[in-house]
Amino acid sequence: MCGRTACTLAPDEWCAACRREGLEVDWRDTAKQTFFPSFNVAPTSNTPIIVNGEVFENMTEEKVSVEYVVQPMMWNLVPHFYKGDTPHNHGYKTNNCRVETVLQKPMFSHLMKKGQRCVVLCDGFYEWQTKGKVKIPYFIYSPQPKNVEVWDRSSWGQEEKKEHENDFTEEKGSETWCGLRPLLLAGLFSRWNSTQGEEVWSYTVLTTEAGTSFSWLHHRVPVVLPDVAAVQVWLDPSVPPAAALELVTGDPSLEWHIVSSEVNNSRNKSQQCMMPAQQKKETQAPSNPIMAGWLKKGNPSSLKDVPLEGRLKREQDSDQESETPKKLKP
Repeated sequence: MCGRTACTLAPDEWCAACRREGLEVDWRDTAKQTFFPSFNVAPTSNTPIIVNGEVFENMTEEKVSVEYVVQPMMWNLVPHFYKGDTPHNHGYKTNNCRVETVLQKPMFSHLMKKGQRCVVLCDGFYEWQTKGKVKIPYFIYSPQPKNVEVWDRSSWGQEEKKEHENDFTEEKGSETWCGLRPLLLAGLFSRWNSTQGEEVWSYTVLTTEAGTSFSWLHHRVPVVLPDVAAVQVWLDPSVPPAAALELVTGDPSLEWHIVSSEVNNSRNKSQQCMMPAQQKKETQAPSNPIMAGWLKKGNPSSLKDVPLEGRLKREQDSDQESETPKKLKP
């Protein structure tokens, strides 16, 4: 199961992180689907998604100069057969898709056959362990480079920055990314038009039965793509659906830590959501005050000082409140 993520990088940072993984990508903005970085992302939010450039070009008739495109899409797939004036009233719960039935259910098998597979970018995801009546929230993420703490920007790549301090050139894509290693999740995406002509791009995250390394926490786990080779296979439209699903494993390589119960409410967007629970009281101020102020509710004193190419507005206060996930068998 995957019902909450963290997605804190800005567009230029996501592209740099992808290039560090070996993926040549370009960011594409959409007219109405804006991405807001957040420490606590719930379904119906827009987050960055990687799609095959050839598939994207065939769907949009836009020329693509790189192998992959990254663009914001809504987390909660809109079925291709749904007719309505809004993407939110189709009545299906589509933030996740079970691998076991992806080739049987029409809303998913349709996308698999058309090669509309995608990669969901995030810092990591949250999951709740149920012990009796208590739900314990965890943050789960990719194994990180040496000394990199995924929740603490001040730790990102200090050693690597020293090693590569002379590697930077002005050529696009040549920058050295020394931050967190992103989590790459397998997904399916759709392009849908409402009866009013509104275009909506949306996606779902594939999940599978958890193996022994994760089942102590939850019986379902997102399908994790461990490296660039797996991403290339998953996004290649010439790879048959059955062959692409051979990438699925219930025992991905992951790391995790317990976090504060603040994450239970999706309206809480502070850095505390992602930090180890025992460090919450010890940390009085975020390592990057400008970034933290930008992500938290309330306007930062000045956006002109935000050191990012793609400066975005803060996440709007209109986010709907989401309760802690329903009780599931551990």
